Amino acid sequence: VLEQRFRSIFEDSSVGIFLLRNQHQLITANPAFFRLTGCPDLADLTTDDDVVARLFAQPEQVRELLFDVVATGESQAGDLHLIMGDRWLHGVFSTTCPEDDSVLIEGVVYDITERRYAEHTTRQLAEHDQLTGLLNRHSCEQRLEELLSASRTGGDCFGVLCLDLDRFKFINDTYGHDSG
Repeated sequence: VLEQRFRSIFEDSSVGIFLLRNQHQLITANPAFFRLTGCPDLADLTTDDDVVARLFAQPEQVRELLFDVVATGESQAGDLHLIMGDRWLHGVFSTTCPEDDSVLIEGVVYDITERRYAEHTTRQLAEHDQLTGLLNRHSCEQRLEELLSASRTGGDCFGVLCLDLDRFKFINDTYGHDSG
């Protein structure tokens, strides 16, 4: 009865649950994993398919997470960008060692695409002028500090152009911001 309950949790879960070999080959996954990632069915994958390379836009980020899981034995988590459909997943990974002493990686992923887009929109509003779309004063000063720091350490060069328009406030006040 307990096995049937666990099977039901695995099959009916809305989060993707999966098991990988240490070389990133998929051993098993629930239906939600295939739905969330757009990965072909397990039967369509070969034993050599590296699912990390097939699914993620930044496979090195995922490989680094998985390497840390195996090296430290501690769980790791991160936001992962999928290749398919410009979607984002949050993944939590840990290791398991079956009786044969091989190291397997178990993972859980869930869709965070809407959250990522909301964060991006919020960041855009906070960092950019709504009228011009240019960086606002605070963001521009931060970017300038980053460039200065990079030029000191890396020897990169850059220039700054300051533009002042006489009576610009008058144009905005008289003709409106759209005209300005």
